[in-house]
Amino acid sequence: MQITKIAIATVLFVLLGAVVVYFEVSDSDYGVVHNENVELGKAAYKDGRYEEAFRRFETAGKRGEVEGQYRLALMHEQGKGVKRDDVQAVRWFRMAAKQGYALAQYQLATHMEHGRGVQAEPKEIATWYQLAANKGVPAAMFRVATLYAEGRGVEQSDKHALEWVLKAEKKGVVEAEAYRQQLISRIKNKAKTGDAKAQFMLAMMYHDASGVAFNARKSLTWLKKAADSSHVGAQFELGRIRALGAGAAPDDQKAFHWFLQASQGEHVKSISALGVMYALGRGTKKNLDQAEYWMHKAADQGDVRSQYNLGILYAEVLKGEKNDNQNDKEALKWLMKAAETGFSQAQNNLAVMYATGRSGTASNMKKTLYWLQKAAANSDKARLNLGLIYARGIGVAVNDDEAARWLFKAEASGNARAQAVLGLFYDLGRGVGRSESEAAKWYHRAEQLGDADATYNLAVLYHNGQGLERNLIQASRLFQKLVNRGDAAAQNILGSMYAEGRGVDFNPALGAKLYRDAASQGNVMAQFNLGNVYRRGDGVDQNDKKAVAWYKKAAEKNYAPAENALGYMYAEGRGVDKDKKAAKRWFEAAYTHGLSAANQNLSKLRSNASGYTLMSTQIENKVHATILTEMPFDLNRWLEIDRIPSLGL
Repeated sequence: MQITKIAIATVLFVLLGAVVVYFEVSDSDYGVVHNENVELGKAAYKDGRYEEAFRRFETAGKRGEVEGQYRLALMHEQGKGVKRDDVQAVRWFRMAAKQGYALAQYQLATHMEHGRGVQAEPKEIATWYQLAANKGVPAAMFRVATLYAEGRGVEQSDKHALEWVLKAEKKGVVEAEAYRQQLISRIKNKAKTGDAKAQFMLAMMYHDASGVAFNARKSLTWLKKAADSSHVGAQFELGRIRALGAGAAPDDQKAFHWFLQASQGEHVKSISALGVMYALGRGTKKNLDQAEYWMHKAADQGDVRSQYNLGILYAEVLKGEKNDNQNDKEALKWLMKAAETGFSQAQNNLAVMYATGRSGTASNMKKTLYWLQKAAANSDKARLNLGLIYARGIGVAVNDDEAARWLFKAEASGNARAQAVLGLFYDLGRGVGRSESEAAKWYHRAEQLGDADATYNLAVLYHNGQGLERNLIQASRLFQKLVNRGDAAAQNILGSMYAEGRGVDFNPALGAKLYRDAASQGNVMAQFNLGNVYRRGDGVDQNDKKAVAWYKKAAEKNYAPAENALGYMYAEGRGVDKDKKAAKRWFEAAYTHGLSAANQNLSKLRSNASGYTLMSTQIENKVHATILTEMPFDLNRWLEIDRIPSLGL
């Protein structure tokens, strides 16, 4: 009852204040184009020369000039310069309203609502109010709020009523504040009586601070009540909150529970989320068959994220588990569906499928570039991929300037790999001026985002004193970050630093351990270094047999220092039977693979001289630039795509 009274009072306020609204609102706010007759008419009106004003507005109105039509309608409504005539007023209001003039749309709606010069259905009245409200007329915003609250001409919606009354209040409509309070009171009363829709709305009001103060506890309380009453929106929201840990402690099991509940009510976003939860094993046991089922269910209903996730499921998650050709065919189909809607992540993944020949034919760089260009509007990964394609000349001519342009665009979105590659561009002088200090800056940025190659390269610059002041302590800290991630090259170089006490406390035992960790991963330098450690007994019990075993592992990969060391072990009979032929064979191999000292050792072997030359600790103290130098370029390794489905909540 109280809301109705406020609505009636507001309508009277609007009718009585129509002229005030007209004259005080800036025409520029509503896209008015001024003209001579209108300006002369306004001047005449201001001076009280109403008949002249009427003639001027009539001339402009008959020419189709929207402001002239609107002002002419007001003259008819007010009976100034012409006999008062609501029918004629409505006629001219309608003409201006149809041209999109917001104030005319509002005045037409008020005349219709009160039967002044026209009779209209509630739906038409609501339509004109809505058009004016959409263009920012404050009184229209307030009127739309009341229509939604009462369900007149529109479907009753407390939610929309609240949205519009808040907009009206922000615009300064005095009555809006009291109306908002009454509306909120009504919503609260409905919620207390068990109305699930009102409970959900109240929960979201507290969550969004919409009309009420933010209160996470009250929001969760009302969400739970609504969810327990089978409100699927509330169930989904609880699942979202638990999955993201937004406003409550993260709990995948509870998230899964609520998504499952909402899915039974055919809530598409919950169905989509359920598929991802099964795919990732979050809150439930990983089950790819169930993931496929739920993703299909949502994708078939047109859910774009599910179409994208289904594409990833077939292309990446199920890769190797079923027929890969069929998987790629399905992936292509679903990624295409999502890509065609403008979903940038799908466009990027689709482009890479074309690039890597997973589209059923050989690599198709024309389609790759087409989809990457589309995706690049919103995807930093697509921008990076374009940069790499131009840097490496994949399907296009090598163009470092174009590559740098895309890399800068990608890094602006926080893409770590783009920043790392820009570091290499400055290091190598490609597409930008060569500058070790700039390289260090970009490596640092990428390192902060966790890029492994950038971390290694920055550590190398600190280690060597390139582009910044040499700092072995800082280098060791950066190498340690990579060691913690199992990086073999970092294990080897940090092992050498502990073995020699450079930038860290001297600790040959820890050095040997790090060599062993790297050697176990196949790092040839570490295998050679570990051989040296066992040969000399540095930080380990001296053991020639173990030295030979590690030298052999590196020598089998044609690593010249290890081949040379094996030649020495056979020549001296250390860890193996003395064998001059075997020594000769290994020295020759080392020389063939580029170690000049091995040739000197061959001469000493022939003359039975002593004092063989062996190589000391070997480390990789050059920046990692594989992404720009690898031949052939491994598209699957370097082009960035999404490899696991995402909730997108």
